[in-house]
Amino acid sequence: MTNNSSQPSIIDSSALLAVIYNEKGMDSAKEYFDNSYMSVINAAECLIVLNRNGMPEDVAKNLLESIISKFLPCEYHDAELIAKVKNAHSKLGLSLADCTCISLGNKLGLQIVTADKEWQQVESNSQIICIR
Repeated sequence: MTNNSSQPSIIDSSALLAVIYNEKGMDSAKEYFDNSYMSVINAAECLIVLNRNGMPEDVAKNLLESIISKFLPCEYHDAELIAKVKNAHSKLGLSLADCTCISLGNKLGLQIVTADKEWQQVESNSQIICIR
């Protein structure tokens, strides 16, 4: 499977925060934001980080909404998919938000964009694109 920035992508918190904070890989990440999706769990993780670093809640919320095309909710049946990712990769130390992002990409068959290198060790039905 080839990296295709024109295809819809699931964006991980780490990739979005890399763009917001002008970190390494931000230029690569930006390619995937035109048709981007993010779970509400990953959005919450971004809001927590932005707020903790001093950004007012309303500014952080508006910033996320200006970058991500659509936020996707999690439903009860997603819990099993998230738990399977977490259990299958327990040695990688993936967070709940990480597992949510990966399982959402798998569920929807969309490429996943992250800044977390350890995700390259994850077995996934979807292509995982690491921006760093």
